[in-house]
Amino acid sequence: MNATPDEITLRTSEAEALDQLTAQSNALFIGPDASALSCGRSMRQSITQSSAPSQLLVCIETLFESQLDLLQAHPPEATDRRVIVTAPPHDRRHDIEMAARDVDVHGVSKPTDLRRLGSVMESLLTNRNDTSWNVSVHSLSRLLDVVDDDLRVFRFVHGLTGQVRAADAHAQFYLDPSSHDERTVRTLASLFDAVFTFDADGSLSLT
Repeated sequence: MNATPDEITLRTSEAEALDQLTAQSNALFIGPDASALSCGRSMRQSITQSSAPSQLLVCIETLFESQLDLLQAHPPEATDRRVIVTAPPHDRRHDIEMAARDVDVHGVSKPTDLRRLGSVMESLLTNRNDTSWNVSVHSLSRLLDVVDDDLRVFRFVHGLTGQVRAADAHAQFYLDPSSHDERTVRTLASLFDAVFTFDADGSLSLT
């Protein structure tokens, strides 16, 4: 197994990539699931340094330790607010640990409950209290796996990207192309303003 890179190296210039991320509402990152956490951490570090927004992580069947890893990109002193929407919910011990880290947690009982997941997201994005949200969804591949209905996921993502635009927020979504057929990847990619690809070695390019 290849070692997961700690940082992402941009094949396109860093300025060009950051311009795309800050100018476009919704970006899709296509690459191996094993490297998605590092990619997400590096991208959010760049965005946080640029605009210091509040951070909203959407975690679909994501291990608690991986959620902590994702949070490393945006310490509390660098952001207005840190929120995790997790499906399924944490147990009480993990909720207490997140509270100690100054992280607000919203649990959704089942990752297949897209209506509830969308409702929680809409509530957070529309009641932002003058904060600017940066959203990160880990990951579309897990969502496709657990829902097992590509059309439902497509409709959910279409609605969520619309909510992000309406809230003047920015969002990054992650998709492992090895887990899905080319048509599914292409169809989902059509929903996004910018599409990046990243590799196991940590290199990333704008497509």
